[in-house]
Parts: sequence; structure tokens; C-alpha cells
Amino acid sequence: MVDQNTTRKAEGHQSHSHFKTITKFMTDYSPSDITKYESTRTGMSVVVVNKESPKVLGFFALATEILDDSGAPHTLEHLCFMGSKNYRYKGILDKFATRAYSTTNAWTATDHTAYTLDTAGWEGFSQLLPVYLEHILFPILSDSGCYTEVHHIDGTGHDAGVVYSEMQGVQNDGDTLMMLEANRQIYPDGVGFRSETGGMMEQLRVLKPQRIRDFHKEMYQPRNLCLVIIGSVDEPELLSILDKFEGDILDDVPAPDSPWQRPWVSSKQPPLLKENIVRHVEFPEQDESMGSILVGYLGPSCVDHTHLAALEVIGSYLAGSSVSVLEKQMVEIAEPYTSGVVWSTEERPNTVLWLELGSVPVARLDEAEKKLFEILGKTVQEPLDLDYLKDCLNRSKRQRKFNVENDSHFFTTPVIYDFLFANRDGSDLVQVKTLEVYNELEKWTEEHWRNYIKKWLVDNPHVSIIGQPSAKLAEKIKRDEKARVKTQIKNLGDDGLKELADKLEKAKKDNDPEIPIEVLRGFKTPGVESIRFIHSTSGNAGLAIAKDGILDTYIQKILQKDEPKTNPFPLYLHYEHVATNFVTVNILLSTASIPVELRPLLPLYFEYFFAAPITLEDGTKLDYEKVVSLLEKDTVGYTIHGGGGMQATESIRIKMEVEPEKYGAAVKWLKLLMWNIVFDTEV
Repeated sequence: MVDQNTTRKAEGHQSHSHFKTITKFMTDYSPSDITKYESTRTGMSVVVVNKESPKVLGFFALATEILDDSGAPHTLEHLCFMGSKNYRYKGILDKFATRAYSTTNAWTATDHTAYTLDTAGWEGFSQLLPVYLEHILFPILSDSGCYTEVHHIDGTGHDAGVVYSEMQGVQNDGDTLMMLEANRQIYPDGVGFRSETGGMMEQLRVLKPQRIRDFHKEMYQPRNLCLVIIGSVDEPELLSILDKFEGDILDDVPAPDSPWQRPWVSSKQPPLLKENIVRHVEFPEQDESMGSILVGYLGPSCVDHTHLAALEVIGSYLAGSSVSVLEKQMVEIAEPYTSGVVWSTEERPNTVLWLELGSVPVARLDEAEKKLFEILGKTVQEPLDLDYLKDCLNRSKRQRKFNVENDSHFFTTPVIYDFLFANRDGSDLVQVKTLEVYNELEKWTEEHWRNYIKKWLVDNPHVSIIGQPSAKLAEKIKRDEKARVKTQIKNLGDDGLKELADKLEKAKKDNDPEIPIEVLRGFKTPGVESIRFIHSTSGNAGLAIAKDGILDTYIQKILQKDEPKTNPFPLYLHYEHVATNFVTVNILLSTASIPVELRPLLPLYFEYFFAAPITLEDGTKLDYEKVVSLLEKDTVGYTIHGGGGMQATESIRIKMEVEPEKYGAAVKWLKLLMWNIVFDTEV
């Protein structure tokens, strides 16, 4: 439960803090207390998701918009860790983080850049927070830092740099080329969503430090920064820390009411597509047997959570499993068009809907693209399987409840995209308070669902990118790069190369001054008592009692009252009782008895395990479609893979997640799947 004393203190602190409450609510499907604050002095936003957790997670997000492929947004993701105004040492933030039981990271998306802080306990988080914010808002951005981290030519005449090397590894990747072309076709010139924010190599080679500094000045302002903080947070202390931090920077940041263009919201809004577009894109690949297809639509507003939930359900219905509409007709057939159909959405003012077909035989690429739309068109002309669609809806709702418990990052995405695109008054954010949208969707009729699919996936213009592998292109890219570097080396000459080698060494030396030991010691290591560990109660049954004994817990007493007649019960059973709305069953199987020559077949067995026909106890055979359909109806999730996640790498781990009332069904399913699978070569 959320600490009510902390909540009351935060409300009391409001009277003298410059961070004012914009909206505050408790979610009705999880013990999460969400408060949005905004500073009256700088416009900085803070959203606290206060919930019991041993970790405190921070996501410091800035809306970053650029109209070119220079890669300036990506460079800052690296340069901000090179030192700041008052901490002028490369890597000092991460050294402090280690002392605070923390890790740091960052990512660059098309529409935002986010810096992360993952800490065990509030004390370490609170101590590191102002140092981290200074690194974000006031990084050094020196010429030497840009030289080593972004791009340089080394003493051998080859291009290097951390950012450059990253993009060198992905720029000519098939998925990257296809996604870039899709965005170029969906968005016209002058719209930032068509940019490669990671940077194109040819532009990174000419990117100047001043361009990076200008971009930082334009985008890295407190009013364009949202702190998303999740975990057991002392909100009064948080506001006090932020008030003090702001007090020290007021002379160096713009006032919140000064002229400013809010990224993405104040910008030119892209028009909707007027017609279908098909483009063929070659990507370098020696194996020319398989290609890919990427289809994109502009959909409804990402601020409307009813639309987002409906799209999630539609995605499951069309491409969520082997019995979904597209998978059944394009994958689970004698001659598959593709190895799989993947549905995804991307939050933007108009949500982008993506359908991806992977491993499509090259000879069938155009045929597969046409087949996809043929199936979608046929789907809305015939009655929908409303029972299955409602199963998808209920499963989506169950998974939402499960994920909010098990994924600490659950609220991160909706909060960040609310900050990027929604009203800043919190009126849109409050939609995450309930799961009422699912109750609304339960009222939709079959006709309503059919019209929804028709509107967004049949009548709605789309972009199709057909990716074709090319060995010639692969060779050409290698040949051209080799020739470019050769010419570069020739033009530089021996003296030029020597000069560049010296310049690089000097930059490295400038970037790496020794951190004084007293600076490191000045950052105190928190006591472990500041970490709110998760408490659980254990119990043993069956062979676990013989090995580990009878525990002195109330869970153990319940288990002993329910002891089976078979004594001892011939399974090792261990229970952990925690505050949760779900039951997770893990089965570990030793692989010791599997002959070595058969072990390479395990991945095939894993693939087959949850998608195989089974025979019931009465002899009735269920085909794989019925098995998958019933499994999805009874469970939240199920997987089979190696046991590495439970420190048992030589074992097989079968996991099933269900609601408590479905615990019996989970045990029944696991028994059927382990003993009653039908090995059908036609499946």
C-alpha cells in the first residue's frame, strides 16, 4: 500500500513548494498513487507513481524534434554522461550510481530522448537525482567529448566514434532501411517523424559540436522535461530536492512564459494519407531467399485510451497467436506466406499501426502483400468470431492487470506520451486511472468491431514496404566503403594521419581527468535498510519437505492441512506467498536424461509445446487451434524455455500465469501438455 503519511506530508509541502499539483488519483486496478506536479518557476513536469517496491525507477524524458538526419538527438544521449557544469569528470555519474545501488542508461526515440535511473531504495535515488539532472540540463559538451563520442577519423584513416560505430552497425540493416522508407512515405518534408534521429553516417561525419550545443539549448529546457518516478517515493523530500535544484539554475534557464515552440504540438501537423503507396526496398543480404513486408497506417489519436485498447484487442484478434485471423491463413498452412505476422502500434498524434511479415519467400513477396489485404477485406465482409474476439478483449484486460504488477515500467510509456502529445493540465493522463475502457468495449457489437477494422485497416490508405534481399547491394556497400576509406587515407597522407592520431590521444586525455578520491568519498553510500524489500512467506510440500524440512509459517500450516493421501507426495513443491492478484506456476525439468544427440531438438519441442493437439482423459482429441484458444481463455501468459531465469541453465522451465480461480485449470493444463501431447507431423 502507498504510505498515507507520505501522501499527507506531500500535500502539506505544497503550500511552500514551487511544484504545484496538477492532478492526483489512485488507480483502481493497482495500488498505485499517481500525482502530476509542475513547477511555476521553470515549467518542469514531474509525475510520481507511488507504489510499494524495493526499487525506485526514474525516466527523465525530453521531447526532441529535429528535421534532419544529423543524429544530434542521439549524440546527446552519450554526451550527457561526459560530465556536467559542477561535476567535470567523464563517468562520474556512473561511479556515483554504483555507490547508490543504481544503474543509469538512456535511449533515443524519434520523438523523445529518455534518461533512466534504476535504484534500490529511495535514499540512493534522492541523493543522485540532482547530480543526474545537472548532467542532463548542463552537460559540458566539449569539443573533445564530441570528437571521441560522436565521430572522428583515427590514426589509420578509418572513421570511428561511439555514436558513429553504433549507426554503422544498423544503418544498412534491412529492418532499419524499411522503417526509414515507410516513415519517409507516411510523412512529408518538414515533419520530424521522417527523420533518422540516430544519425546517418554521412551526416555524422560532418556534424559539428556547435550544432549539438544549439540543439541542446533548444530542446533541453526544464519546461520540456518530464521526470517520471516510480516506486516508494518520499514526495515531500522529492519536492524539496527539486526546489533546491531549481533555485540554483534559475538564472541559466528560460522562464516558463517566455516565447517557445512546444515540440511536436506546435509543429506542422502531417496530413493523412490520401492513397495506398507501395515501395520496394533492397537491403544488403547474401542470402537472397527471404524478404520482408512492412505495412503502416495512420490511425486514431494516441491520447484516446479507448482507441488504444480497441487497437490492442484488434491486434490480438488478427495476429496475436497461431489461431488468430492472419496467422491462421498466412502461417499455419501447408505453404506459408511468412514465418509470422507481427502487429504493433507506435504512439504519435495519429497512432501508427504496423503489420510486419517476416521471412517471406522472395518469389512470393508481392503475392503475400496482396494476400494480406485480401484477408483483411474478407474479414470485414464475413461475420467475425465474436466469442474469440471477446476472449482477446478479456485476455488483454487480464494482461493489463498482470503487467501493472509485474512490470515496473508499466506506467512509463503512457506518462511519457501524455507529456509529449496531450494536454499538460492532466485531463488526458487521468485516463490511466481505470480500466473502464474495457467495459465500454465489451458493449461493442459484432458490427461495431467489423466497422472499426474496416475503417482503420481496410478503407484507410496505407504504405506497403516490400523488402528484397540483395547480395549485389551487400557487395556494393562493402566496395564503396572500402574505396571511400582508401581515398580518405590517400588524401590525408602520412602527416595527416599522424596529426589525427595525436588529436585523438589529446581528446582522450582531455576527456579523462582523474576523479579526486575526496569527490567520490563525498558521495555517501546509503544503508541497505533504506531499501523496501518485498516480503514473502514460504511453504513446502511433497519431496521439498524431505529435503528442506517443514517451515514455521502459516502457509506451511495450510499446506499440511491439505496434504495428499500419497505420502510422500512424489513431487518437489515450493510455494511463495506474496501480495498479488495472480498465480505463477513454474515447473523445472532436468535435461540430464535427454541424449546429447537429441538436445538440439529442444527448440523445436519448445515451439510445439503450446501449439500441439492433445488427447483428453476421456480420449477426446483437441486440435491445436482449440488448444491455443482454450489456453488463451484460461491464462494470462504461458512460456517454455531454458531455466536460466531461475539459475537452472541445464533445465527446462515451463511457466503459466493465471488468476487465482484458474489455478486448478493451470495444473490440469500442465498435466495435459506434459503427458497428452499428440506428435502430429502435419501440424
